[in-house]
Amino acid sequence: MAGMFWQLTAKNSQGRLFYGTQSIDYIELEQQVSSVQSVLPIERELIALVANSSLNFIVYYLALLRTQHAILLIDPSLSDTEKHVLYEHYQVNSIIIEQTIQPFSKIKHKLAAELSVLLSTSGSTGSPKLVKLSKANIAANCASICEFLPIKSSDVTMTFLPLSYSFGLSILHSHLACGASIVIQNESPMSASFWQQFQKFKVNSFYGVPFSFQLLVRLGLDKLPLQQIRYMAQAGGKLLEKQWQTLANFTEATDVEFYTMYGQTEATARIAYLPAENFTENTGVIGQAIPNTKLSLIDGVEQEITACNTPGELCVVGDNVFGGYATSVAELNTFTQNLPLKTGDIAQRLENGFYQIVGRSKRICKLTGKRINLDEVQAWISTELASEVICTGSEDAFNVYVTERTDVDVKKMLADKLKCHSRLISVIYLQTIPRLSNGKVDYHALN
Repeated sequence: MAGMFWQLTAKNSQGRLFYGTQSIDYIELEQQVSSVQSVLPIERELIALVANSSLNFIVYYLALLRTQHAILLIDPSLSDTEKHVLYEHYQVNSIIIEQTIQPFSKIKHKLAAELSVLLSTSGSTGSPKLVKLSKANIAANCASICEFLPIKSSDVTMTFLPLSYSFGLSILHSHLACGASIVIQNESPMSASFWQQFQKFKVNSFYGVPFSFQLLVRLGLDKLPLQQIRYMAQAGGKLLEKQWQTLANFTEATDVEFYTMYGQTEATARIAYLPAENFTENTGVIGQAIPNTKLSLIDGVEQEITACNTPGELCVVGDNVFGGYATSVAELNTFTQNLPLKTGDIAQRLENGFYQIVGRSKRICKLTGKRINLDEVQAWISTELASEVICTGSEDAFNVYVTERTDVDVKKMLADKLKCHSRLISVIYLQTIPRLSNGKVDYHALN
């Protein structure tokens, strides 16, 4: 099966993984993965793996993928309490943190045969709603990504997006599949250490969410050590038009290729991409389906829309589409791929065949690239404040509408919950929440 990066079949004697002061080649990585396989539980289990940006995480992740265990990837930025809630909720059999395997629950799970990896749907909010992925899903998406991105075995990339996040994880997958070198670290581009490592290891690609590129623009693209960069790639939300133009000017002046991508965790990671040669002239466009995937639009009665420039819900068919959600232990028993995947995003097909997102049918936002279920967060903060709260959000702002004054530091509560900077959160006091005639919240009036 193409895309099975966990078998480490790419042949590149120069490829290495760098972590702190450590450095190993793919032969040593293979030895470490094989060694860890021998200490994993023999019977099939549900195993929580804390996705630290570390060499140990990668070794244990690859070893687990070679077995029949089901892996629940845990965001390391969750508090100990939030992690424990997930462990309890799903009764995980073991917890792996770095090189330590801790037994947890002795429950005998009835896991669906296809179930391999469980990822959170809501970034780092600790939501128990998980996406169920199979090895076939992961391999298919990895193979597609390696087909449309110009990754070479001689490339060097650097991690900084969370490896519990489908986009961050897909970067790891595709570079392992190509035998490329990877600098494993979690410093932000705002850190001097990030750019010191960038130069030291001669990193020649940059992946980020819209907020990452905001930082690059703010720091000054011409002031950063990007001279060795061959290409950039962005996913996790929509670039603002002003940033798009700035990046278009930069790529034209430097011959750096820029790929915008669109995806969802429910499609493992990537769904569509805009070829680099079309970047400058197609502001705000998500492009075309990734290889071996089909896109379509449907109207309100689920009839396919074939006309151009006609909005409809974007649907996806491909081997990368997930096997359903899990919100409980019982739902780990099933794995059903319902096609097409309805993304909840409203799009239109342009005359040139590319797709463009024009709205959302689901209450989801991607704040700094992290997908957040607005209804879940709204329910949580309403409970905490014991009053009605309405939440809206976008790529770079999270708005909270309240009708009762409170001494509680709502900004800090949400910044802690969403693992973001408090400056991205605005708390707005209203005398009344605007509503439609049917009593539902009038989100248009709020915005």
